[in-house]
Parts: sequence; C-alpha cells; structure tokens
Amino acid sequence: MWPRSPEDIKQKICEAFTTPPAECSETLNTENPSPGFGGGTSTQGGSC
Repeated sequence: MWPRSPEDIKQKICEAFTTPPAECSETLNTENPSPGFGGGTSTQGGSC
C-alpha cells in the first residue's frame, strides 16, 4: 500500500500529465491521515 497523504495523492495524479499544471508544483500536507473514518493524522500505519 502506498502512502495516502495529500502530497502523495497529488504526486500520483500529476504523474499522469504529459505537461503537469502549475498546481503540481505546490507542496501539500505530507502527514498520512489516521486509519478509519475519523479525522486526524497518524505517522503509524493502521491494522485491522
């Protein structure tokens, strides 16, 4: 499983462009959200 921080997701989307839009050069939050449906972030991976 790959990280799912806003920055990681943005990078995956921007990789699909031949010429990335200007928004791809902006840096987003790099913290991974905590597992589940709640809010917050976590630096640890979740488990079931």
